Amino acid sequence: MPTGDRFAVGRRTVLTMLGTAASVSLAGCSGDDDGEGDGGDGGTSTPTPTEGEQNDGTDGNQDAVEISEDASCAVCGMTAANFPKWNGKVRHEDDTEASFCTSGCATTYYAVPEQFAETDAAISDLWVTGFESGEFIDGMDAAYALETDSDRVDDPMRLNPAPFADRADAVAYVDAVEYLTEDDVVELSAFDRELAEQYRGMHLEPTDEDTRAAVEVPEDASCAVCGMTAANFPEWNGQAVHADDTRAYFCSSGCATTYHAVPDEFAETDADIAGLWVTGFESGEFIDGTDASYALETDSERVDDPMGTNPAPFADRADAVAYVDAVEYLTEDDVVELSAFDRELAEQYRGMHLG
Repeated sequence: MPTGDRFAVGRRTVLTMLGTAASVSLAGCSGDDDGEGDGGDGGTSTPTPTEGEQNDGTDGNQDAVEISEDASCAVCGMTAANFPKWNGKVRHEDDTEASFCTSGCATTYYAVPEQFAETDAAISDLWVTGFESGEFIDGMDAAYALETDSDRVDDPMRLNPAPFADRADAVAYVDAVEYLTEDDVVELSAFDRELAEQYRGMHLEPTDEDTRAAVEVPEDASCAVCGMTAANFPEWNGQAVHADDTRAYFCSSGCATTYHAVPDEFAETDADIAGLWVTGFESGEFIDGTDASYALETDSERVDDPMGTNPAPFADRADAVAYVDAVEYLTEDDVVELSAFDRELAEQYRGMHLG
């Protein structure tokens, strides 16, 4: 694991930062079978819809939109009900519904429904779980804080936009940190393929316009350098795509950078490498390996990683510098770009696999 303090904080810590005085408990969250909530101490019960009325969820009532216990997230496939504090749901004009584990999956579905929906009918309603309330809010009318730090909130799928029923609350959320601004508070209509790539890129299929995006590592894919099953090491995976769309998968950044340094020894094609992705050391998600900064780790005991030793990839050079500054045996000179990986570095990290 990375040295130094991490920034992970739970939902309650973040809400405390924002000055929330108390957690909200809406009546419908634990209603009785007859449709009335328990009301709490002096609380107001949720009225039962009269015959012929339909509660469509727009009142924010948690019971208004139910997530089936066995429903799979329409984007990532996880069991949605396992994450009640993050759930989402969508309804199409033909009444087809889909459930989501998180707001990141819900907004990704909205951005590119053609990749996930079981119907061509337009989306008529969307609900997400409010970041503060913990209950369903109208996702069509919500304000979303575009969180980019996977360590700030302990949420599933590592990174999600934070939905708020009130834009002022979303603004307060981004104002609490220096890396976000009010421009990072958006409406649902802002979610396009680019934002879908940011939050759920590994679950998107390449389009005709973008056939060289990172894809999910197949469960049976062998590392193109060492031969191990790449998917067994999701926190270290890498992949490359060539100009002729040939793909290669890697168990770790050491194998990925070795492949880049000497592709002639491992590639199944002579076409140039057109894209390379590695798993960020801090984020645990794919980052652009061609634009990453690599800390040239040499101590196999510092990090419990596959293949003994690997360069540590970071999307931000400053984070790579902080990584090497934490020890005496590395300096800022040990932070390099992908272009620095030549046969000599390949020998250092994967010499036993070189011809």
